[in-house]
Amino acid sequence: MSFSAGVITVSDSVHAGVNEDKSGPLIQDILRTRGFERVVSAVASDDEESIRASLKLILSLKVDCVFTTGGTGFGERDITPEAISPLLERQAPGLVHLLLSSSLKHTPLAALSRQLAGTIGKTLVVTLPGSTKAVRENLDALLSNGVLDHALDLIKGGSGKVVHAALGSGHTPIVGQEHACGHHHHPGCVAPKPRTALSHDPSVPGTQDQPNNLPVAL
Repeated sequence: MSFSAGVITVSDSVHAGVNEDKSGPLIQDILRTRGFERVVSAVASDDEESIRASLKLILSLKVDCVFTTGGTGFGERDITPEAISPLLERQAPGLVHLLLSSSLKHTPLAALSRQLAGTIGKTLVVTLPGSTKAVRENLDALLSNGVLDHALDLIKGGSGKVVHAALGSGHTPIVGQEHACGHHHHPGCVAPKPRTALSHDPSVPGTQDQPNNLPVAL
């Protein structure tokens, strides 16, 4: 399974040719190393119109995903989220949570990142920070365990079967139910295990001193 990607560096100084672009080429190198056959790139200034124009240009090339880098912080010129948010058709907060949690393992300053993820048509768009360190951490989280591959396969209308097969999953799904991935079951997906009700037997571990007015999890 092969995919294509677009990379947009958002930076006034890089756009003006003052500073060297480091995070954009890094993203491209990582994606190519991970099997992306076609990776295109663009550079935008920290301006909403410039960012949207670059994104629309990349989208016209029919790529499977787009990564922006830069402009996701609290700086006065950090407006990447504001530029891209109105264009997203479906938000992907779970991916944002994954990215932030991966970076928070390394620094509490990751909490200041205002990242977005979502889809525009059949393309996944993810905003990454401008730091090369954060870029590595975020891409590692997305590329590990088939998360990005699974997302792109589903967006393109696939069942995710190929990704599950690659992960060596041999579970049999329950047809028609949904699971933690947020989509209907398909071959290889794991059905959620029903929670057991709280026991009132004091001999059962973990149930002592439970208030009687707690709701029972079903």
